[in-house]
Amino acid sequence: MDRYAWFGYGLLAALAGLAATLYSVAFLGNLGLEFSLDSPPRSSWRLAVLVDLAWLLLFALQHSGMARSRWKTWLAQYFPAAAERSTYVLVSSLLMGGLFLTWQPIGGMLWDVRELGFARVIYGLYFAGWLIMAWSISLIGSAEMLGMKQTWSHWTRRSFAGQPLIEPGPYRFVRHPVYLGWLIVFWASPVMSIGHLGLALGLSLYILLAIAWEEQDLLATHGAAYRDYRARVPMLLPLGKGWPGRTRSVGEDGR
Repeated sequence: MDRYAWFGYGLLAALAGLAATLYSVAFLGNLGLEFSLDSPPRSSWRLAVLVDLAWLLLFALQHSGMARSRWKTWLAQYFPAAAERSTYVLVSSLLMGGLFLTWQPIGGMLWDVRELGFARVIYGLYFAGWLIMAWSISLIGSAEMLGMKQTWSHWTRRSFAGQPLIEPGPYRFVRHPVYLGWLIVFWASPVMSIGHLGLALGLSLYILLAIAWEEQDLLATHGAAYRDYRARVPMLLPLGKGWPGRTRSVGEDGR
């Protein structure tokens, strides 16, 4: 029963992660929802700033805190190792859902070019950001990123080996293509309200901090191999450094 329970837990977490991602596509892109990122204000700007900032800080603390080794050591007292990633995915998904569902728009439209012809180009960039993320995650293992590979190994009583240091697809050109995709998604919008700008600035800053923390973990795990990879391959933009070799890469968000 223990194996079945943890496999069910992993499946629930993976479904929550997929649902949160699909909702994010619509919410951040103002696509087909009655209430989305750039909707009209529903409260005073003071309350909106307070609520939105609280959610962003909570999400950032959870997203990086639960990726650190100290958290994993604490969690191992109560959860099997196979459920660690699923727990991370589930909590992240719930917080993302809370952030979006309770988001308080801030009035003031900086630009809105949806009626202009080049809005399609901007939406093309927006969806390109999502495709970059999906492609990058698929290359390093979607099932592992969602925690299903770990809980499946636990259910089948097979040992689980983490992702080796490889360098597929976009990882040959930038070290963090998933984060690059997120940055594109935040900024490639035909609509930009003050609240949207605040979210984009806040999460962009968080991404830069998260990369610094994550790379310390990756250096501790992979040592000279990751040090060489970091010296050869740019962080976010494929500029200024030589082309990488055939192998070396990594997962993202501390994994």
